[in-house]
Amino acid sequence: MKNQLSAIRTLSRFRIYTMINIIGLAVSVAATLIIVRYIHQEITVDHFCKDLDRLYLLTIQRSNGSISITDNTDRNNDPNFIDPLKNPEVEAYSYSVSFDDDYIVVDNHRYQANVLVTDSLLLQLMDYPIVSGIKTIQKPDDAIITRKYAWHIFGDEDPIGKQLTSSSGSVLTIRGIVDEPSTKASLQFDLIAPVNQGKYTDWSRMGFCMVRLTNGTDLKKYNEKISKPQSLICYSHSPIQYGLTPLKGLYFNKIVEPSAASFLRGNINHVTILTVVACMLLLVGVFNFINISVDDESSVFRKKLSKKVERITDISQVFEEIQMIFVNIQDYADLREEMQETVRVFACFGNKVFRVAHTDISADGFQDSAYGDRRVQFSGEKNV
Repeated sequence: MKNQLSAIRTLSRFRIYTMINIIGLAVSVAATLIIVRYIHQEITVDHFCKDLDRLYLLTIQRSNGSISITDNTDRNNDPNFIDPLKNPEVEAYSYSVSFDDDYIVVDNHRYQANVLVTDSLLLQLMDYPIVSGIKTIQKPDDAIITRKYAWHIFGDEDPIGKQLTSSSGSVLTIRGIVDEPSTKASLQFDLIAPVNQGKYTDWSRMGFCMVRLTNGTDLKKYNEKISKPQSLICYSHSPIQYGLTPLKGLYFNKIVEPSAASFLRGNINHVTILTVVACMLLLVGVFNFINISVDDESSVFRKKLSKKVERITDISQVFEEIQMIFVNIQDYADLREEMQETVRVFACFGNKVFRVAHTDISADGFQDSAYGDRRVQFSGEKNV
């Protein structure tokens, strides 16, 4: 408690240093919290999905070793094609195509849009929160819009029931609104449209398959099962191998090349650097706080020490004066004899309080009751 009171008194005594101290610490802590919040956002991508540990994306590995996201579509009715997802280990999967550079028309106004063409299973696999309306595509003219994009187009109006025209010329009706998930999502879109809509069946765009495996499925064994090389027409008979890659690690995965532009990608090196920077900022702020506090305490200590040195100097001056007195006493024989006689008298009454006087010199003697010390005080009429 004494240390706390001393610290409070020190801080109040050095107000400028205290303000610098507190502001520096506050800035470093605030900057650290901002960086930590960003780092947490980066390392928890797609964690809003309840079955994240069972969600995977279908990939292909070409003969040159490159790996990219793909779908399981047999575009040429190829007799050599073996569907990698027709296995009992696959609980469900969704087929989607991303049109990130698309547009829609609302009330004769054209808006840029990131349209995700998909089936009815995607929102069942990925748990995007539903604000209102339907939870999945049910009809060929259904559309589901994000709340952010709905506000961009319709403002404060309720978008449910509003109609829009897709770039394929199809008229779609908004029947559902999804909100931003609780964590950052790697899959980005503004609008979800049915997969069987005119232009959206364009095979020139590679889609992707979101796959959910059954509980207990060993990914390594499953990939060995579907990795038999296939020579397909769509890949110019160049052998390819199918595989699954976890959605959980896709964001920082440097090996898989995303063919779907809707998937965000991160950089783990940036996160590592920011982590080091956050630790350094926090340490600098704390050490700065400690150093200034120590400086304040040192300043107080130096002042106290200076006062003690001054007192010691005064005492040394007193001893020097006493020494001068004794030196002067040597020059006065009569006074020396009188003082010797007085001292002999003190020796006789050492255990008593007494007072003796002489015309030239007087002395007071007393005993300290606490320590038993005998003390004598001299005073003389001569200027010695």
